[in-house]
This record gives sequence, structure tokens and C-alpha cells, in this order.
Amino acid sequence: MAVLLRYFVSLTCLLLHLFSSTTTSSNFSYFNCLDINAVNIQRSLEGRGFHRNLHTFLSVAMAPDKLTMYSDCKLVFIEVIPAGVSMDLHECAELYKLGGPLVHSNSKFDMEASASSSKPNVVYVYGNVISYGGADSITVDINLPIHIRYHNPSTGAVPEELLLEFPTIGIRCSKADILCSYFQYILYTPCPEDSSSRCWWNKLDSVKSANPVTIALPVGNSDHFIFVAVVTVFVTMLGCCFILYFLCNPRELEI
Repeated sequence: MAVLLRYFVSLTCLLLHLFSSTTTSSNFSYFNCLDINAVNIQRSLEGRGFHRNLHTFLSVAMAPDKLTMYSDCKLVFIEVIPAGVSMDLHECAELYKLGGPLVHSNSKFDMEASASSSKPNVVYVYGNVISYGGADSITVDINLPIHIRYHNPSTGAVPEELLLEFPTIGIRCSKADILCSYFQYILYTPCPEDSSSRCWWNKLDSVKSANPVTIALPVGNSDHFIFVAVVTVFVTMLGCCFILYFLCNPRELEI
């Protein structure tokens, strides 16, 4: 019921927007709309260890006669960060000052929590058009720092596989009202200027790309638990006895 209600509200707002625009002109071609021909996205992970960089490259092919609408376009990448991955929002804020993407999140990340005690989180990554890929396309380049959480050991030390799904992508251009071919797909997400307010975005639905990014994470072997526990206790007790011996038998150290 809630889904139907949201769909009805979105459709009503769109119809009101179309009606208000047509009242100023009797010609339907008055609408400024974006003709999307193809959307291609490429994702990769950079770096090693528990601190990586998620690189996203987006190319949007549009009608050549709409070139004047491209320059002011903004895009939002709605990323679902899995429980096994975290982000430092303060780090993202500092990177934004240096030219990085703007990042908003509905909730904070607990950087110290393990994967088993964490939940997936949604972040909104905003990017501007950085270049023209040719006479009929625009490109957007996003680099997002991510941090892998500690994972519990498993039987046989089977590596944990983390899946980073493709983001939901929205586009908004001040010189364009709607997407000509995809105007039925609309996103209502936080605005980049003020995350407490909401903005309408045209959803890019026809994304062509390779498989999602995966991370094969090595974990501890729970089969070795007893052995590791015994060795740890033994070494700890041996160290304590060593310290107590020298405390009870003080002697001058030769330098």
C-alpha cells in the first residue's frame, strides 16, 4: 500500500509539472528533455589490504542536438554499502574540499564495529559532469574511499566474498525538465546542497556494464581455535613469570 501511495504521489507531481509547463505554451516541443541513447558504467577497486578506493566511471550518450543541456548536469549515485564495508564520512568531507565527490548518508558508520555486528548502509554520492566523451556523450568520474571491516573466522578459512552492487543512478539538469524516453522513472532523494531537503532526479535505468565488483577477503580458521588459545595462554603466562622473576630478583644491569 505504501509503495502504491508513493507511486501515486510521484505520478501526480509529474502530471502537475507537465500541466504547468504546457499552460505557458501550446507547442509540446516547448519541453526541454534529455534523449538518453545509452548508459555505460565501469567499476573497479584500487589499492590493496583493508583500505581501498572504489572507482566508478560513467558515460552517458545523448542526442547531439541537446549539447547545450549537458554542461550543468548533476548526477547522484545511490550506493548500498554492505555490512562488511564501512566509510569514513569525515574523510569524504575532507576529500570533497580537495575536489572529491560530495557524500551524504542517512546514518553514521561505526568504524570500529565488526561485519557481524553491522548493517548495510545507504550513501548518496553526487558528481558533476567532468568532460564530454565526444560530440554526443558526457562522462563522470567518481572515486570513493572504502574500508573493509573485521570478519569472524570461518571453518576451513573459506574466504569471505563481499559484493559491491551497481548503484542506482539519477541525473538532473537545470536546462532540462524530463527524460524524453524514461520520464516514468523518477527518484526522490536528498539534495546535494542540503541533505535535509529532497530533490527530483531522472533515473538512468538502461545501464550496460560488466559484473559487479567483488572482494575476496581472507579470514581466520576457526578449526585452529583450541590450538591458538592454548599457545596464547602459555606464552602470556611465560611472559608473566619472566617479569615476576626479575621483579623478585633485582640486579644491576650492565650497560
